[in-house]
Order: sequence, then structure tokens, then C-alpha cells
Amino acid sequence: MNGSEILSVLMQNDDALSTQIEFWLTGTFALVITTFLAGTRFSRALKWLLAILYFFFSFIFFVRYSYIALASGWLIVELAKLVPQHPIVTDIAINRVIGISTALLFLIGTSSTIYFLFRSEQLINRNVDADIAGS
Repeated sequence: MNGSEILSVLMQNDDALSTQIEFWLTGTFALVITTFLAGTRFSRALKWLLAILYFFFSFIFFVRYSYIALASGWLIVELAKLVPQHPIVTDIAINRVIGISTALLFLIGTSSTIYFLFRSEQLINRNVDADIAGS
């Protein structure tokens, strides 16, 4: 591969990474909104089923994201051999920050969503009680 081909594949990988995050965020907010609107009517078994399905949904997207990110890392190493002063090669610290931040987003987002799924009834009732008391 030459430098322009590597850059082209890196741009495609960047689009794929963005798409992975966007789709995961869409699924996450869909579960949060569904839980907020109907969570008080969910049985315990349904909450566990949703939690397990959402966990695997998140896990699959995290693994796919990680795979694409690792492939991009390999491509950056190959690009460094061809064009050592390219900004993608020299600004490697920003790639680490993005990678760590994304991993934290997946971890905290998944944990918080599952927590909200199980605690939604108490959290929603507490907010409703506070609104009634404030009126």
C-alpha cells in the first residue's frame, strides 16, 4: 500500500468508528427513553432480559469499535514507515485520548443505562414526589 491508499482506508475507518458510536448511542437512548416512559410497567424478568440484551449489544459494538481502532493503529504504523512526518503519525497522543475517552464512554454509558433500567421506578417516583412537594 502506498501513503494515499493508507490515508483513504484510515478515513474509511474513521467513518466506520463514528458510525459505530452513533448507532450505539441511538440504541442507548432508545433504551433510556423506553425505560423512562414504560419502565414502571416492566416485570423483573423483562428488566433482566433487556439488561442482558443491552449488555451484549454494547459488548458487540465495543468489540467492533476496538477491532476497527486496532486496524487503524496498524495502518498508522504502516503510514509512519512511508511518511514519518504526517500529522496522523506525529499527533499520536490525540489518538490515545480519543481511544481512552471512547472506552470510558462505552463503559460508563453501558453501566449507567443498566443502572437506570433497574432503578428507574425509584428515580422517577422520587422526581414526581419532589415535583408534587414543590407545587
